[in-house]
Amino acid sequence: MAGGLIGCVTVAVLFVALPVVIVRMSGYAEKAGDAKIRADLQALLHGAEFFKAASTRYPRSFDELATFLKENGIPELAELRDPWGNGYTYRILDGRLQVACLGRDGREGGEGPNRDFFIDSPGAR
Repeated sequence: MAGGLIGCVTVAVLFVALPVVIVRMSGYAEKAGDAKIRADLQALLHGAEFFKAASTRYPRSFDELATFLKENGIPELAELRDPWGNGYTYRILDGRLQVACLGRDGREGGEGPNRDFFIDSPGAR
């Protein structure tokens, strides 16, 4: 009888504790996703800087950057995806490069998981 009571208590504790553990772990998953985004954006920016060092200008499009990266033995950079499977954006603003992740929804603006991340080339405003 005591074994059955211990088993019931153990199951009850798991049902109470498991949601708390899941909620706490979700914060770590979000932080890990944010770190991946920042690392990916920095890597893409470095890839564009590598292109610029070879050709004295930034690539005009992400496709041009991807082709360059593949031709120079760095194909994994050309295929980076954000934690939701979206591609990163790439644009030239006033002669400066900006790489971005547009969040889970893939659109500019938003909060929480839909917030955007931007990294500008050195010397950008």
